[in-house]
Amino acid sequence: MTTVREVMSTDLVTVEPSTMMIEAVRAMSTAQVGSVLVLEDGALVGIFTERDVLRAFDQMHADPARVSPLSKGMTREASRRVEAPHREGGAVCGRSRG
Repeated sequence: MTTVREVMSTDLVTVEPSTMMIEAVRAMSTAQVGSVLVLEDGALVGIFTERDVLRAFDQMHADPARVSPLSKGMTREASRRVEAPHREGGAVCGRSRG
């Protein structure tokens, strides 16, 4: 049986509460992780996740003229092909379950 110790990461990515969100996002991207731990004086005070990035982006009501199209940031080589059903009048987003 595989143990948690065998699969867990010991190289944790950490930031301070005063870190700018964009810096935290860069740290996440560089380390290829979905979150960073927020430490203050060596103590864990929070976690900043990909979901937090999305929420912050939405709450900032970004100026559409300053936001890049998806083609500039999307992953082009998806590991699995996802087929979304067509629906008239709106987009449907599919989720891979494989």
